[in-house]
Order: sequence, then C-alpha cells, then structure tokens
Amino acid sequence: METFRVALDDCELQDIGFSGQSFTWCNKREGVAMIHERLDRCVCNFQWKNLFVDAKKVWPTVGERVIKACLGVLNEGHVLDLVYRTLIVLIPKVKRSERIFEFHLISLCNVLYEIVAKALVNRFRNVLKEMISETQSAFILGL
Repeated sequence: METFRVALDDCELQDIGFSGQSFTWCNKREGVAMIHERLDRCVCNFQWKNLFVDAKKVWPTVGERVIKACLGVLNEGHVLDLVYRTLIVLIPKVKRSERIFEFHLISLCNVLYEIVAKALVNRFRNVLKEMISETQSAFILGL
C-alpha cells in the first residue's frame, strides 16, 4: 500500500473522497474476524479537482435516476438507447498520423452502460465457468 501512496504522490494525484457508505468491501465474517475496508478509490490531479469543485454534490441530484435506470435495464428489461452509444476517439501515437495503426483507439462508454455491464458480469460470473471453455482466452478472468 505504501508503494501505491508513493506512486500517487509522484504523479501528483489525490483521492477525491467519497460520499455514502464508508466501506466498499467486507470479508463476510462475524464478530472480531469481520473486516470492512474502502477499496474503491478515485484519484485526480489538482487541476481537475479545481475545475470540478462541486463534483460530489451532483450525486444527490442524479443518483436516484441512475439507480432507477440501471435497475430498469437489469431487472425489467428496459432498453435505454442512449446507454448503448459509445464515442470512439483516435489519439495519435506519432506526429502527423495518417494510417489507422498510428492511432490509439479509445472507447468512451456511457457510465450507465459501464454500471449495467459490470452488474451483468457479476451476475454471470459463477455460471460462465460452466458455459465457456478455459481455452477461450477472450473470457479468461483478468484479461
């Protein structure tokens, strides 16, 4: 953990903080063996933090709508057309890029899409082992 803190300092990044529950992980044990930790972190540089001073104040305004939209897709089969739109950005690797392989391809997915996709992965995690062969590298955990 100390190495991580040093890396954040070297890159001049700082934790944005959080609102809501203090802990994002529990080992699901009981009594004195129970451990709660805040694993999820979001970091930014000084310029970003100054540009978005009120970023944490937005969740109370949009949070309920985000939750309702995601649960509608997951539990009721709603289709939100805007959720599935993704912007593709090409970042040049070299000056005067002309060929496609001279660009980094970055996809900017809608945050609702990211939440729904993550929830689906978590729901299917246990059954995927039975449905997908270990040799199918596209489905190897961690890749």
